[in-house]
Formats: sequence, C-alpha cells, structure tokens
Amino acid sequence: IATDDDGAAHHQLVKVEFGADGTQTPVDATNPLPIEIFDAGGASVIPDIDGVVGGTDPGFPILLKHAAASARLSTADGDYDIPRMSEFGAALVEPEQHLVLDAMNSTSGWSVLGNDTINLSASTAHHVLGTAALEFDKTDGLANTKFAGVSRSLSNVNLEGLSPHDILQTVIYISDISTVDYVFLRLGNDASNLNEWRISADDMADAAWNTLIFEIGDAEYAGSAGTGINWADIDYMAVGVAFDTETDALANIAIDEISFHTNLHTNASLNSEVTTSVNSANINVQKIGNKVVNTQNGAVGTGTQRITIASDSTGLSALSGPANPTIDSYTTAAVNVATGANSELVGTPGANKQIWVYGLVLSANVAGTFSLQDEDDTALSGVMTIALAGGFVLDPSGNFAMPWITVATNKALEIDCVTCTADGIITYAIVSV
Repeated sequence: IATDDDGAAHHQLVKVEFGADGTQTPVDATNPLPIEIFDAGGASVIPDIDGVVGGTDPGFPILLKHAAASARLSTADGDYDIPRMSEFGAALVEPEQHLVLDAMNSTSGWSVLGNDTINLSASTAHHVLGTAALEFDKTDGLANTKFAGVSRSLSNVNLEGLSPHDILQTVIYISDISTVDYVFLRLGNDASNLNEWRISADDMADAAWNTLIFEIGDAEYAGSAGTGINWADIDYMAVGVAFDTETDALANIAIDEISFHTNLHTNASLNSEVTTSVNSANINVQKIGNKVVNTQNGAVGTGTQRITIASDSTGLSALSGPANPTIDSYTTAAVNVATGANSELVGTPGANKQIWVYGLVLSANVAGTFSLQDEDDTALSGVMTIALAGGFVLDPSGNFAMPWITVATNKALEIDCVTCTADGIITYAIVSV
C-alpha cells in the first residue's frame, strides 16, 4: 500500500480495479469506475433502453431548467441538454413534430422527371427557407407529357403511425397559373409504387409564393401507382406541376423545402358577433377567387372586387361618367307653331348656357315641311317633308350626356314650318357650359 504525502500528512492509496477475473482494468482518469445498482438477488435495477417495463423498476425525479424566455439551443445536434419549463412550471415542448424530407438547398440527389422538364438549378436569389430553392422549366419535350417536375431517392424514411390529418408541406412559385392544372407531390417505395397528392391551380395565386398543405388523408385516388406507399419504408419522392396540355411551356417554376408535420386535432364551436364597429386600423383583402386583389383605378382583372348595390339602399349618389353635364333645368313643353319661318321653340338660354334637346314629337295639320335651326339660321336638321296629318318622334334619350340636339351657346332653338303648322311636345334641358 503506497502513501500520498500531502502537506506532511501521509494518506494511504488504494488500488481499485474492475472487470472479470484476470482482465481487470485499473480505475484512473481515463477509465472511471462504472456503477450499477443491484437488488437483493443480484439483478440490475437500472432498465435498458428498449427493455420491458417492470413493476419494481426504480423511479427518478426529473429537474427542468426555469426558462422565462425560449431561445434557440447552443448545444450541437445529437448532444445532451437540459429540459426547460415556463414561468408557470409547464414543460416547454413542441406540440407539432416535423421532419424535413429535403431542404432543396441544392440539386444534389435530384433529377428531372423527363425531357419535358429542363434547366434544373438551385436559386439562391429566390427562396423562402434555407439557402436556396430548386428551379426548373416546363417545355414541349419529346416525352409528350403535361408534367414538369423533379424526383429523388430517400433512405428508408419511416413515417409509420401517422394520422390522416397529418400533413405534407411545400412552397411553390409559378409565374402564370392560367395553363396549370394542379401541383403534385409523390411519396413511395419507388417510381412505380407510390401515393400522390394534388392541389388545384384554382387554389393558388400566380406570381407569388404559395404554401401548399397536403393532408395525408387527401391522397389522390387516381394518383396511386402499383401497391401504393409503405409508410415504414419511403425511398422515393417527386414534386412538380401538371399543365393543361403537353404542349404548354413555362419558365422559372420554383419549389422550396418539402416536410412532414404532425397535426393538432381540435373540435371547436365558434360564435362570431358582427357589430357596426371595426376595431382594427384597416382590413386587408389578400385574394378574391384565389387571385391577388387589384388596387387603384385601371382595367378590370380577374381579382377585381365587385360591389353589389341593393335595390333598397338609401343615400346613394349618382355615378357619373366623364361627360356628365351640369343641368340647370329640365323641361317638357307643348309645341304650337303656326305656318312661317323662324318660329321660336325654346328661347335664348343666357350666357354660357346651351339648349339640349332629349325628345321631340311633331305633327302637321296638312302636308308640308319642317326644319330646325338656331336663331342665326345654323341648320340643326334637314328639311323634312311631312304628309297630310303626318309627323315624327324623337324617342327621349335616357343619357343626359347624349342629347338628340345640342344648340350653340346662348342661342334660341327655332323651327320653319312651310305650308303646315306644327303641334307636339319637346323635352329639353338648359345646360351650363
């Protein structure tokens, strides 16, 4: 037995070894002493990972670190760390579990579905997550399909035990969806045994990133191939766009990160109260009919908002076009003119005013002629021949901006009656100009 001289005090040193007889290992800094707890019968009471649960297994309290504010962990992936709890003593857990099937930060492992898909690349300029997104073009290739997409192999991904409400998710950019039928996502054991999910172009907006959520239970019935998917062994994945026809072409289709997420299930009854008060500063309508909403004035588009005016609405103002006139007065008057020239139908209206005629009915007592002019004899009609007891009608115009006759500014309206008299009705307005 050796001794250790520590400040003139001698302490005995004891050699400790562990291991089977004849193969003992000395305990030192590089070989710490293993400790195991045994019961009275000599059996270990510390259960193994994946061992069977026993009624006499020991229990240990778990201590959690108080973390008032959550923060990203600084420990490396795969290392141990301390569980955390909130201000109120609840364990901080992530209720939604997820698995990134591919971050799509590079083209490594990816290949095009056929020669209808070209120019596969990783775009670092346009992406949502990670450092890049995959881009490719649809062309009218020799494969003569309507699909543009990419595929890759996976390594025995096991998603066994999921729910029909769990989801697959990705993000896609399509500059113009007018010729797109749907976007598809495929998972399976290989290209011949898989399930397919689809989202219609009617549910997407063009020229914008769209977050697409595929519920597991919404797999496309007609999209399954072979024996379908084996959730315990997923080795194949494909994603892309189906167009209306195989001749359609489109550049710069972008897709970013494909992931699997467990979904929280809730059953809720929502009661909403509509009041006359809007508490928020504004209401932003992002889409109407899955199209980005147009703003400001301009040409009507597929996302233009429509407003219906109810038949019993009150307090409405007139909707006026660019030729909306300023009407000073609107009159219907009798016409009784004897035979002769320059007979006045409507007198001089005054400075900066005109006579606008919207309707006119005239009849003659005997055969003769009518002609209309202003007080300076500027013709407003041709010479009209009227038969015995004949006449004419100018149906009233329903548009104030479009009269039948416009008389020059501050000029009276006159009629010449040759041989006959003129009787009837005139509808006119005095308009400021």
